[in-house]
Amino acid sequence: METWFILLGTNLFIPVLMIGIGVWLTRATPPYHPVSGFLQGSMQLAGYRTPRSMKNADTWEFANRYFGRAARPAGLISAPAVVIAMLPALGRSEDFIGIWGSAVMGVVVVVTVFVPMIRTERALRATFTKQGTRLQPLRTPDRTRTRSSASTTRDVPQKRQGTRRTRK
Repeated sequence: METWFILLGTNLFIPVLMIGIGVWLTRATPPYHPVSGFLQGSMQLAGYRTPRSMKNADTWEFANRYFGRAARPAGLISAPAVVIAMLPALGRSEDFIGIWGSAVMGVVVVVTVFVPMIRTERALRATFTKQGTRLQPLRTPDRTRTRSSASTTRDVPQKRQGTRRTRK
């Protein structure tokens, strides 16, 4: 029984860690050093670090925030899934618990870590070129647009086509 709790705690470590990383990266990304293009100081090992994410400050910021938004739900989903997956091993022999816990750990690592990484890399590929420039520039609100210059088809709601029921 003690072995089961030890493996449960071990298997819950990665989902809890991903939740923490997700919260941290959505609130503040590690600093990017613009001169060398590399992180400096104590934050050299922090953040979502792939060749595509480290192209420039824009890709770095985007990748870290996106990974944070993907890591938190992955951790939140996999934490209860770990508990449920470990239930069949409860009350079994230590050998079975060890094998079962290792298998659960393998699945947890793949789902909780690699799925957010794959999603982040796909988002980077869809947003940036290989050189790190944005495919479409960020949209900023255009405050100079007036009602007269706006398209009338977008500003005026269209009437519904078809018949309308009326009260008699």
